[in-house]
Amino acid sequence: MKLKGLSSVQAEKLLKEYGLNYIPRQHRKSLLQIFLSQFNNFLILLLLGASLISIFVGEITDGLLIFSIVILNALFGVYQEKKAEKSIDELSKITVTKSRVIRDGYQQEIDSKYLVPGDLVFLEEGVKIPADGKLIEAVNLTVNEASLTGESLPVEKKIGDKVYMGTIVTGGRGFFKVIETAERTQLGQVIVSVKEVEEVKTPLQKRLERTTKVVGYLGIFAAVIVFALSFLKTGDYFSSFLLAIALAVAVVPEGLPAVLTITLSLGVKRLAKKKTVVRKLESIEALGSITVLATDKTGTLTQNKMRVKDVYLDRKTFSSTEFKNSKERSSILFFLTSVLCSTASLGKGGMVLGDPTEGALLLFALEKGVDVSKLRKTYPLLREESFDSKKKIMSVTISYNGKNISLLKGAPEIILQSSNFIIVGGKRVPLSSKFKKEIEEQIDRWAAQGS
Repeated sequence: MKLKGLSSVQAEKLLKEYGLNYIPRQHRKSLLQIFLSQFNNFLILLLLGASLISIFVGEITDGLLIFSIVILNALFGVYQEKKAEKSIDELSKITVTKSRVIRDGYQQEIDSKYLVPGDLVFLEEGVKIPADGKLIEAVNLTVNEASLTGESLPVEKKIGDKVYMGTIVTGGRGFFKVIETAERTQLGQVIVSVKEVEEVKTPLQKRLERTTKVVGYLGIFAAVIVFALSFLKTGDYFSSFLLAIALAVAVVPEGLPAVLTITLSLGVKRLAKKKTVVRKLESIEALGSITVLATDKTGTLTQNKMRVKDVYLDRKTFSSTEFKNSKERSSILFFLTSVLCSTASLGKGGMVLGDPTEGALLLFALEKGVDVSKLRKTYPLLREESFDSKKKIMSVTISYNGKNISLLKGAPEIILQSSNFIIVGGKRVPLSSKFKKEIEEQIDRWAAQGS
């Protein structure tokens, strides 16, 4: 059954109706809100009070100095937060996901944010599902739905089953029809419900707030005692008040915010050299408490493009430019496997749609004069076993010269383990331990070149 999908006109109309397929980030603070948030700290408020009192009692220089420290500290905090937001925006542009869809009758790759209800989207192992939908085609398809259910074991999916945004395909392939996008998806509803979660203070902020409160209260208590004792001794209300205020201001650690900001800034600078973005200065202290950090590398760190460089065939190694397509049995089977034992396809202009490794084999076949589309029409698949990380192998069955034959591709060690013969000079000969060792040595040489 040939899938047609939406037309570009239909997709554009639906995009206007439903909007982009992405979940908006939490509402950002304005520049003024970020600036005012820097004063949401007991120590800062204490310093502001000390500054105003100093000016009130005539100590203008001290008052302005304390006030300047507070303002400079706030401005630096604003600068750091805005700089981090800009970096995060740039990262968001880089990490835009792509989806293989059928539009106008052929497969093409688009940004996932342009998906609309009714789109037909291709799924294969490793793909993060970009929207909610219903399966219309499934071949050994399994999905990890831990992001929604918490269940780590993959779930087998069949035609008619639903798939959800944010879950990951762990095996097989298939097509699904988009039903819901953006905030209307199951994942979108979860994210919307937790957008207003209250921010939690870091351990450093809690300890600093506790310390400054103790210092502040002790200062006020001492000032009251000094005022009372001075007034009882001199009977001069105003001079006793000035003495108490001077003591209270002296107790306030006006240098602490500046020292703390400088120390944390040095941490931010060191992280920046390691290409790590930190939005808030206080996060440095939390990061310093980490003992294990788990990360995942994706195609965003590389170009995610692959090409065939060398070919090992008939016990000989050829560079991609030296290799010639011939009517030899080994060459025919090589290209049959490259083209048919694959879930990738080529879009307009030779654009690879799907797994980069499989796409590289398709491009290589195309470069050597193989009509990929014609070959797939001539030899339709009778059976398919999708690649998965456990078996490390993919196989398909086709009818070739009146016989059903299986074509396999996968990890070299698995192929060698399950093979008994090798084609040399057009003839099938036993795969001896000598031949196996020869192939393993060639694989090791290639692996050494890539390291």
